[in-house]
This record gives sequence, structure tokens and C-alpha cells, in this order.
Amino acid sequence: MKNETIVLICLIPLLLLVAYGIYKKNDCMSEQEAEITFNSALDKESVGENSEAYNLYKKIDAYACENYELRAKAFEKAISLKKKVGP
Repeated sequence: MKNETIVLICLIPLLLLVAYGIYKKNDCMSEQEAEITFNSALDKESVGENSEAYNLYKKIDAYACENYELRAKAFEKAISLKKKVGP
């Protein structure tokens, strides 16, 4: 009985960590959502709303998990906006 209790005590945190990992993996943007967000950021940048555009670019960089090309573009845009606006 003592061994089973110890095994259960060790398995519960492991199961929680696995469940959390599965939940976090589903945090990614779909490709279409990432493209819409990127276009929205471009629009905001064109009208001078640089801080909002920067936040959208960073959101794409963080959550467009499998669209590496778009993530790279968003990252480059965010860096160039950060240099324009400053810290």
C-alpha cells in the first residue's frame, strides 16, 4: 500500500505537466489568422499606429507556431519599428 501511494504521488504531477503541455501546444495561431493579423499590423503601421503594429507583430512571432516565413517577417518588422519608436 505504501509503494502504491508513493507511485500515485509521483504520477499526479507528471500527468498534470503532460496535460499542461498539451494545452499550451494548442495556443498556436492558424495560418489564416496569422496572415490576417499581419495584414492588420501593416495597415496600422501605414497610418502611424506603430506601437499597436509592434504588438501585433510580436503576437505573430509568439503564436504563429508553424508559419516560419511569416514569423520571420513579423520579427523583422517588429525590430525595425522598435528602432523607429525607441524603447
